[in-house]
Amino acid sequence: RDTIRQIMREHFPLGFENRFPGNKKSPIPRTALNACGLFHEISSDGHEKLGKQALNMGDIGLPIYGYKDKWSDDIRYSPSTFDEHHMT
Repeated sequence: RDTIRQIMREHFPLGFENRFPGNKKSPIPRTALNACGLFHEISSDGHEKLGKQALNMGDIGLPIYGYKDKWSDDIRYSPSTFDEHHMT
């Protein structure tokens, strides 16, 4: 461990100080919202919390996806899809 610390301090002094436990991280720079209007930028994400492996109930699973508009901050579409691999 001491050898690794010595090498890190010699070759990567800023990286060592930034990653040291207890070191305060710099805040995330926030900027003004930049969107031209409705449906200009849509974000999407999938949630596997109700998926087949997460539920651990055999072939039952509810994969959920969400789509959110940046300008209006509205959730535009949030379908729950079936798992086609286990429908037969």
